Amino acid sequence: MVAAPGLKTFSEVRCLVREGLESLNPSQKSVLQMAYFEDMPLKDIAVRTGESLGNVRHHYYRALRRLRTLLVHSNGDKRNSRTRQTEFEMASRGSIDAET
Repeated sequence: MVAAPGLKTFSEVRCLVREGLESLNPSQKSVLQMAYFEDMPLKDIAVRTGESLGNVRHHYYRALRRLRTLLVHSNGDKRNSRTRQTEFEMASRGSIDAET
């Protein structure tokens, strides 16, 4: 199987994700780990960490935006995704359910 031009191999993507996770601050990294690897809703993460739900959401969405930026820029794609930006803006206003 040959990768299309501009696409990364699985090992390259894994390396990029690992580097991206290492670039996050400790709060962002722990929130993402609890959300994705422990399948915890943001409300439960807030209870466990003792932070407000607003702070947990902030860490979560900043971490996702950072990872997305690193992955998109590593692929040479400089376009700004309006859909993702709109999603981020809605989340920052609280329009997206906190458990997702």
